[in-house]
This record gives sequence, C-alpha cells and structure tokens, in this order.
Amino acid sequence: METIRLYSWDQINTTNFIPSTFVEPFYSVTQAVSGLMYTGSVQITAAPISEPYSNEMRQVAMEVHWLSGKTPRSREMKTMISRYGLQNYIY
Repeated sequence: METIRLYSWDQINTTNFIPSTFVEPFYSVTQAVSGLMYTGSVQITAAPISEPYSNEMRQVAMEVHWLSGKTPRSREMKTMISRYGLQNYIY
C-alpha cells in the first residue's frame, strides 16, 4: 500500500498498471515459502469528497485475505492520493 503513494498520477490513472487482484506467498525470515498465501484486491476510485479539487484526488482501497490455520482472516486499508502529492517530491 505504501508504494502505491509513490506512483505517478499517470500510473495511478492507467488502466491495469496496478493489478486489481493479486496472490502472494508469505516468506518466512529464512525467505522460504511457508504455504501461506495472501489473496487481495485493489480498487482505485474517485475521491469521496465534494470539494472543487476532487478531480485531483483518488481513493485506493486494498483488501487482503488469508487463512490462519482454518480461520479465515482479512484486512482492508484505504488511502487518498493527490495529483500533487508525495510522489512529486520523491522522484
């Protein structure tokens, strides 16, 4: 999620630049795949605001699912991205 804030405005708004779904393995301290797999989704939408600068912002929502033993787990995180945000100062 943190790296998404570093993408350029054009990258954020390019269809399929950021995959809408993903599957990633968990790596232990030894970098061995443990069998635990994370599945997730990413949605980039218009910012849920009504201010005049709303066209200069996007909301990114990421959801991740996994099994802990036999118990399903999930987490969701949302962030806002601005056209003139942090990414312009990093690169």
